[in-house]
Amino acid sequence: MKRDKSIVQTFFFSVLFVAVLVILTVGFFWIYRNIVNPEINANVTSWFDYVLQIKAIELIFISLFGVVISIVISRFISLNVQSSFKTFNDFFYKAAHDLQKIDENSLRYKEFKELAKSVNYMIDNYTEQKKRLEIEASTDPLTKIANRLKFDSVFVEYSELAKRYGDTFSIILFDVDNFKNINDTFGHKVGDNVLVDLANLVKKEIRKSDTFARWGGEEFVILAPQSDLEQTIVLAEKLRSKIEEHNFKDIGNLTCSFGVAEFKNGYSLKELVKCADDVLYKAKRSGKNRVYGYTKHS
Repeated sequence: MKRDKSIVQTFFFSVLFVAVLVILTVGFFWIYRNIVNPEINANVTSWFDYVLQIKAIELIFISLFGVVISIVISRFISLNVQSSFKTFNDFFYKAAHDLQKIDENSLRYKEFKELAKSVNYMIDNYTEQKKRLEIEASTDPLTKIANRLKFDSVFVEYSELAKRYGDTFSIILFDVDNFKNINDTFGHKVGDNVLVDLANLVKKEIRKSDTFARWGGEEFVILAPQSDLEQTIVLAEKLRSKIEEHNFKDIGNLTCSFGVAEFKNGYSLKELVKCADDVLYKAKRSGKNRVYGYTKHS
């Protein structure tokens, strides 16, 4: 298994190399003075005199050679470390601005790789926390379906598509009939369970492309893309029938009333919901457990 290089180790071995080079240089002159040419010692009182007598040719040559080697090694180390710093800085910039994880294998020294691991961990943790918060911000805490804020953003998205490509979509607004009686008779805990059960039932009956959200209290809304008024009324009638037939825990059967409205170019969400709400109110007045679609004559 290949071991990662360390800046500290690289620096240590470089200094060690230079130290060995100095020791060899000094050793060379000691051997030359005491073994190769010992007669010089008789007339030498200092290293300076020794250098003068042998004219220091070897000393100058070896010293210059050592200096050159040291400069080359130092420059090589400097460029390597500088390159690694630049590579890490580029990756870190992308990580900070684009949450792009750092490729640890592209870094040369293990110190940078350890830093990269820490940065990648922070990116993973931040991304996970961000997703969790986004889900919480767009999800109804009780029923775990989309909340009103999420539905608002989906409406904007589909209204822009409708304006651009001429597509259509419709919404279904419905609520539980006599829900106050359920809370008063069985308690709010049972009432909450009924809403959760109702949401799960409806989720199974709609398309994945449909957006199902809790509008408020016992009121829900569905956005059905590429569905005109008639098609969406068919879906609402299907849901009405499924809900009526379902046996809800603790309370038995219940019913819902539905209002359906189709998007028209230029409608705001407030206007479209008002259209659906008007016919929902009509369904309530007509005896509940009904589906009505909005037309100009509604």
